[in-house]
Amino acid sequence: MAVGGVSLNNAEEYLRTGWDALGLGGSLINQQLVSEQKFDEMEEKAKQFIELRNQLKE
Repeated sequence: MAVGGVSLNNAEEYLRTGWDALGLGGSLINQQLVSEQKFDEMEEKAKQFIELRNQLKE
């Protein structure tokens, strides 16, 4: 499991080099968005990670 510094910019590289899981933490949960209750923006980012994973599984 890759953790620390994983983002949409480098997630593909981790997955292509054999990592089975990604720990997203701060790349997915943003304190400012939480305090502003902009959960839809965090959900959209999560969907982007899932879409990337699904594309690489094809």
